[in-house]
Amino acid sequence: MSNQIQPDQRGLPWQLLQAVKTEWRACCLLVLLVLISFGMAINFDFVNWDDPWYVIHNPLVKSWHPENLQKVATQVVTRNYAPLTVFSFLLDHSVYGLWAGGYHLTNILLHLVNVVLVFLLITSLTKNRMLGWATAAVFAIH
Repeated sequence: MSNQIQPDQRGLPWQLLQAVKTEWRACCLLVLLVLISFGMAINFDFVNWDDPWYVIHNPLVKSWHPENLQKVATQVVTRNYAPLTVFSFLLDHSVYGLWAGGYHLTNILLHLVNVVLVFLLITSLTKNRMLGWATAAVFAIH
């Protein structure tokens, strides 16, 4: 009996990686579609909707101090309890400072991951690559 892990026992991340390798052309086209649709966003500034409160004037996104991290997990910002969003902005601020393009880049990358996941999910559920790709393409540009 072998102690080697069998392919079907490697878990979801490994299976997703294998699916992307198999469907790399379709995934590349979806990535291109997202970059054409949203790539210019890295040249845009913050918007004057909620960005000042979430990013520019938010002390929660400016410190990794343990007390601050506790506040990130518990405080409400602009009447919204969104700790994952605030934590994401904390990461962005650590990397990009107040360069709005970096925040847009993070969102584009997250969107790319989700588009590929939609493609893989729909293709897996329906066994139809074209339906999976079309669904992901609509999701990509929504």
